[in-house]
Amino acid sequence: MPRRVVQVTTGCRLHFGMLSFGQRGVREFGGAGAMIDAAGVALRISPSTQLKTSGPLAEVALRHAQSIADAPWFGRTPDCEIQIMSVPPPHAGLGSGTQLALAVAAGMARFFDCPTPDLIQLVQAVGRGRRSAVGLYGFWHGGLIVEAGKRSEEEISPLLHRIALPEDWRFLLIRSAESEGLSGENERQAFGRLPPVPVEVTARMCQELLLEMIPAAIEGDYSAFSSALFRFGEDAGRCFAAQQGGVYGSAQMTWAVDELRKLGVAGVAQSSWGPTVFAVLPNQRAAEEIQAHFDQSQPRRPLSCIIARPRNEPARVDVILE
Repeated sequence: MPRRVVQVTTGCRLHFGMLSFGQRGVREFGGAGAMIDAAGVALRISPSTQLKTSGPLAEVALRHAQSIADAPWFGRTPDCEIQIMSVPPPHAGLGSGTQLALAVAAGMARFFDCPTPDLIQLVQAVGRGRRSAVGLYGFWHGGLIVEAGKRSEEEISPLLHRIALPEDWRFLLIRSAESEGLSGENERQAFGRLPPVPVEVTARMCQELLLEMIPAAIEGDYSAFSSALFRFGEDAGRCFAAQQGGVYGSAQMTWAVDELRKLGVAGVAQSSWGPTVFAVLPNQRAAEEIQAHFDQSQPRRPLSCIIARPRNEPARVDVILE
């Protein structure tokens, strides 16, 4: 008799930058980002006599599964085996924590035939969305995500825009394996030490986002989108400079941005705290040319350099019989 298995696959999240934090009476966080079709989370949920997890970040997945079992919409014994087959590098600016948490939540909901929970219910069950909501909406919708930021009483930030990016565009991801971005308690403390974002900077970033980047994405205007992305990312990076030592998170990342700009790539930015920077290219051929040129001019410490498509679809949750 075939057994029923649920398989979940996600993309990775790039975060372009936050609009605001630290100012009283102003929405906090907010910002924009995009989902890409790089190797994201892939997991399988199958029958078992007890709840167990295996694979990379298995202990993290187990904690999420135990939290889901306590959710009011779940209401059953969570006996299943969750196999984590792949997960993006943690603390690399790729949103692996959120994608893993929601993959476990959505997969368990499907495996146990729960009344279909909405995104808010899944987020509440795994405790995500305390600051950025880009990865949450990216999991649910795919595409370019723009979120408003949240007031203290709001569960998660409202979604402003979800835009499908042109299928021909490519993202070139450049990452150092020798460093990690901030997360967890270290990230919380870093936000506590950062100076508030000046209201005029928030206003300028909002203008860049709403009047330049979003229209360019809708119209498929690669040149305008690239220029707006770079300006937005530089403003966002300056807001974090007191904790990361500059606009970008390390000397390697600054070198990578400068090198890409020398090659004529206008749209370059850092994702979240890094250590990933990324460039937007108009098509696969252009991305491969820049990748090849970049690989030949790396500094002594090598950086990984991969090409990814935009991911304009939500995470997949498939039921299969084996």
